[in-house]
Amino acid sequence: MNKLFKTIVISGGTSGLGRELAITLSKENFNVVVLGRKIESINIYNKIDSYKLDLTNRNEIHNVCTKIEKKYNKIDILVNSAGVGHFGELHRLSEEQIIESININLIGTILLTRIVSENMKYHNNGQIITIESIAAIKGFKYGGAYVASKFGLAGFNDVLWQELKDYNVKVASILPGLINTNFLNNLSNEYDLNCALSLKDIIHAIKCIINQSDTSNISSITIRPLKKEAHNLFFNILDKELSIYNPKL
Repeated sequence: MNKLFKTIVISGGTSGLGRELAITLSKENFNVVVLGRKIESINIYNKIDSYKLDLTNRNEIHNVCTKIEKKYNKIDILVNSAGVGHFGELHRLSEEQIIESININLIGTILLTRIVSENMKYHNNGQIITIESIAAIKGFKYGGAYVASKFGLAGFNDVLWQELKDYNVKVASILPGLINTNFLNNLSNEYDLNCALSLKDIIHAIKCIINQSDTSNISSITIRPLKKEAHNLFFNILDKELSIYNPKL
């Protein structure tokens, strides 16, 4: 551990955007700490510290945060990148899918942020960056549970900024459109996602927030794909795939 480096904690840091962000920042002046359910995928990188964490487990959240604070003392940056996506008409979603969406995307993120923000308040400094999605401001068909969790995050972060600004803690949200990642699991295998946003696009936005001046707080960045063919691709994928696997009654 280099005490001169800033310590950044990344939830959902073992796959997708979180993993790529961790690898990128581990090459810079950061102590990188990742949290996730599959830490084996990130353990090959020597400069990255990892802790197994299930955001649906309140005791794990508390215990892991205690270990991180004991090792690093000060947490400079928290990136809330963990998330799940279950899509389908509401009556087709299982209770387990709905509960997991809310528990991980919203409740788990709030509980993690609650503990980390206390560390930042104590040190009178910090940054909290949350990956929200366009779904935080606009609902869409098949997105009931997912959109509800993201709308909740948007409201939470608005409140968080009001509560933390007097402690010199910055709060920011990133709202990306469709990203070329494995988030859709097997649904997108046959689709060309090269027109979507890249992980580098989102990481660039995160680094802009991290590197902003001491006198500013970038509160929100919305990122949309530039290419026309990407605009409705996500919804076209859902329409086609869910109509196959979930035919109407």
